[in-house]
Amino acid sequence: MNKYVVVTGAGSGIGLEISRELFNCGYTPLLIGRNSEKLQKASKGLDQAPYLSCDLIKSDSTLELKKFFTSLKEGKVFGVINNAGAIKYGTFEESSNEDWSFHFNANVMSAINCSKAFLENLKETEGAIVNISSTLGLKPIENTSGYSAAKAAMNSMTQSMALELSNYKIRVNAICPGIVNTPIHSESQSKSEDWHEMLKNAQPLGRVGEPDDISGIACFLISEKAKWITGSLIPVDGGILLKG
Repeated sequence: MNKYVVVTGAGSGIGLEISRELFNCGYTPLLIGRNSEKLQKASKGLDQAPYLSCDLIKSDSTLELKKFFTSLKEGKVFGVINNAGAIKYGTFEESSNEDWSFHFNANVMSAINCSKAFLENLKETEGAIVNISSTLGLKPIENTSGYSAAKAAMNSMTQSMALELSNYKIRVNAICPGIVNTPIHSESQSKSEDWHEMLKNAQPLGRVGEPDDISGIACFLISEKAKWITGSLIPVDGGILLKG
């Protein structure tokens, strides 16, 4: 029997690395994302793991995900990892209503829609949900008001879900990464040596994070080894929250 774990934003970055970690731990990742080419490439490296190109912001995405799962071979869903997200940098003063909608849709509604799609499956397996949040949801910085607010909402939602879903023995936790080297950063930032050096120097442990710094924690939280952990917001940030 396949032990499925749903991973959103699975085509690159943290989502892809989480999928690889899950595969190595004996799970079958269900790859969800918007870019079908990236998902197809990821699937090939994971023994043809099932994948679906889906816009999780749309109201009918929950039904689309349910149909996707029913089309698969025998197996059960043991976890959902809500990793999909996006950020636009900018000042609060200049932010538009569309910017705020973008952040809450991409980071919160996507997690809501995916979690609801597989909730009945998780009840059956007493599975787990892991939300990939951010340290910015705990401690904002300038020019990230929309993203920080959305991740703070995700953190609160995580704990509310943990309380409610404990009735079904479903665990819900959030990982709050610090600065991780992923495609979420703009191309200009990613290519700037000064930007990378500044970020490295800001970290107590002397480097920015890599996707595999997050993937092992996610796999642990899905597993039975974390069977008494729920409602936790876990910073994985190289110690940056310790700085004033």
